[in-house]
Amino acid sequence: MAQVIGESIAMKMDYAGSTIGFAFDSAGVAAGEGYQASGEAVEIMRSRSIDLSAHQSKMITYELIDWADVILGMTDSHCRALVHMNPQASEKIHTLSPTEPVHDPIGGSLNVYAQAADQIEELITHHLNIISQEIRS
Repeated sequence: MAQVIGESIAMKMDYAGSTIGFAFDSAGVAAGEGYQASGEAVEIMRSRSIDLSAHQSKMITYELIDWADVILGMTDSHCRALVHMNPQASEKIHTLSPTEPVHDPIGGSLNVYAQAADQIEELITHHLNIISQEIRS
């Protein structure tokens, strides 16, 4: 959900006349390859006019870590795993929330997915605002 939420937020942000651009990707530290998003995730995103139906899971790779300018991990343990994979990338790896983990809603109700989506949206909006301010200054 985080990738499509981030893409949606970035499209809504006002960058008229700006050279700021964001590209998003999603990969897991323990994800299987090629799995579709859960029905609950697809439904919650559809209720926000976001299409998640084509999403397929993938594992994080050294190349993806190298490609990214900023990496936002859902938990501290995810971030530690990424730093272990690519120690040189440690400065660009951050937890989405420095105060509380973003809980994986897998197996939860639609309400649990909605709460996770709300949390992710709020946190990504916060990070994109900070990044865009840093780029503009």
